[in-house]
Amino acid sequence: MARHCIYGVDKNSVAVELARLAIWVHTFVAGLPLSFLDHNLVQGDSLTGVASVGDAAAAVKPKGSRAESSLFVYLLEELLEECSDPLARLGRLNDADKSEIDEARAAQAESHEAVAPVRAVFDVATAVRAGAIEIHRDFDFSPESIAALADEPGVRESITRLNPVHYPTTWPEVFSRTDRGGFDCLLGNPPWEKVVVDREVWWGMHLPGVRALPVAKRRERIDALEAARPDLAAEFDDEHKRTEALKLVLRATFPNLGSGQTDLYKAFAWANYALCGDGGRLGIVLPRSAVSDAGMANWRKEIVEPPSSVGNFAAGGG
Repeated sequence: MARHCIYGVDKNSVAVELARLAIWVHTFVAGLPLSFLDHNLVQGDSLTGVASVGDAAAAVKPKGSRAESSLFVYLLEELLEECSDPLARLGRLNDADKSEIDEARAAQAESHEAVAPVRAVFDVATAVRAGAIEIHRDFDFSPESIAALADEPGVRESITRLNPVHYPTTWPEVFSRTDRGGFDCLLGNPPWEKVVVDREVWWGMHLPGVRALPVAKRRERIDALEAARPDLAAEFDDEHKRTEALKLVLRATFPNLGSGQTDLYKAFAWANYALCGDGGRLGIVLPRSAVSDAGMANWRKEIVEPPSSVGNFAAGGG
């Protein structure tokens, strides 16, 4: 059934609800309740989260520290193991009646609570990548200290703004498999946009036709609206901060993005590649520049001569 094989994430909560509805429509069986999909289809940013405990350990490792992170990785993996029982129970349920739906919801809540200490580490890792905090060598890496750091106002604000989806804590049953962690088949149609907030484009959405005006007149109209609408000015400032933080996260998470402006499709290409399990398949809709842009050279080399982590790749572009 769908709950045992389909997973998805989207920044738009409406898109998530529509996806759940679509699956319910296509998998509906008369006499049976609708499947519990809260665990499988989630709302958040798939690029800003942590993909593995190794990535998290590397991110929170103090700059210049030569200490090995293997022990820290081991501790995180041990904490993830604590959610194995409720996840196993969730996997055994077939949504045959309302009582199983209720039990599935309870199992998900129990699993969510069990991985909270690891999720706090991943949140801190995201905040470090976003430049919101810096971990020092004398930092106490106890679960209590990390949880307290993750809840500090500035750190929590950064995490909330980025809304990361951490794959090992969101779907431990997929990424904690000892044989081959990751997805068996991964499909995506990422946005072909640059990570930038253009002032005139942004304000132009609130001033129809303003971008057709001469430069001086255009800027005058935008300045006037900005002064008259402090609420919109605050919204623009927040979007600018979120975008700058996103740039830092993407550059830290995907160091092979290349120089120049940060393209979302490039980040998605690397993210999808990393999330695919050994022998898995990828299907991604990409622009033609994916096969010609110098900034994608390393990615093309990886998929043409893939290591053992990924078996096959298929992509389409326009």
